[in-house]
Amino acid sequence: MPDKPEIMKRSSKSTSPEGHVLPSMRVSGKTALVTGAGSGLGRSIALALAEAGADVAVTELPGRIENARVDAASIRSMGRNALVVKLDVTSV
Repeated sequence: MPDKPEIMKRSSKSTSPEGHVLPSMRVSGKTALVTGAGSGLGRSIALALAEAGADVAVTELPGRIENARVDAASIRSMGRNALVVKLDVTSV
């Protein structure tokens, strides 16, 4: 039976619901761009990437940009950089 993957405990500042980052998922020193980061799956992905060590550019529709600002503040509280960008890719 294969060994279970090593799981790293999240920092006390983390907001990830699972609270763990697999070592193979570390992205320290990288920058991620996440569309729709103001809610739902995009938000979860943005926060998980920040928890895994990435700086994150969070994008959201112009009418929902305040949600992205809240998420950027959460990312910054983890010690990562965050940039908020108004972006509409619905018709691209």
